[in-house]
Amino acid sequence: MPAQAVQSPPHRALYTLERGVWMARCRVCGFTVRDASHSRAANWFLTHVRAMRVELRAARADMEDGSICDHDPMDKEEGPT
Repeated sequence: MPAQAVQSPPHRALYTLERGVWMARCRVCGFTVRDASHSRAANWFLTHVRAMRVELRAARADMEDGSICDHDPMDKEEGPT
């Protein structure tokens, strides 16, 4: 499988301040965190980014190991009978 199939776009935050509360919303997946402190909201968002990177690395490792296959094992071609 091509590497593009496993790659995801980088997760980026859109920060907004509403009524004294900072909101960090991921532009890719919609993950949202709210906190009164901008730095704490940013730290929570960075935790989200790190978790997404770990998932991506695990998916790549599974692809390289062959533990994820592109087809259903029940869809085997049957030879002549």
